[in-house]
Amino acid sequence: MNSPSERPNDQSADEAKPVLEIRVSTNGLCESWLHCQLIADFAARFSCSNYFDSQRYASQVSSVLNELLEVAHRLHQPAGELRLEVVQQQQQALALYVHIPVDEHQRARYRALFDALAQAGPELRSQLLPPLAAEVPERSALVELVAIYGYPLELRNHPDDTHVTLVAPLTFADQRGAA
Repeated sequence: MNSPSERPNDQSADEAKPVLEIRVSTNGLCESWLHCQLIADFAARFSCSNYFDSQRYASQVSSVLNELLEVAHRLHQPAGELRLEVVQQQQQALALYVHIPVDEHQRARYRALFDALAQAGPELRSQLLPPLAAEVPERSALVELVAIYGYPLELRNHPDDTHVTLVAPLTFADQRGAA
């Protein structure tokens, strides 16, 4: 996988600083829905521990990360290793990278989810939320993050076609002292 300095469309190597990397079996993640929240909470608390308002920022990171992990949980990835990275991009910004093993069918499902979000404007996204929650649960999490909370999520394909990466850049307002 790419190091922070090799990631396209991100900050330069001088500004990007790895904070945390977690590797977990996709089978282990999918054994229990609770695993998504446990991993998200740990990663968030660890990654935000040096911020002035660490509880507030950890809550934000945990919420976004939990939704991304729940999408992976719902789509039941093939046996493999899910890798989570948290990278500090600037003093007031973190980026979450969730690398998920996929087969051709699952890659197409992720692409369809992100294409649907890209085509829908903000008004349409918020109108889609209730029906999508019942129809396709993995869409509702992404619609919620993008439409309601305004997070700019991105889907990246790996050249080897064995993984996709969900990317969520987060910026913290009113921060007074980061690590």
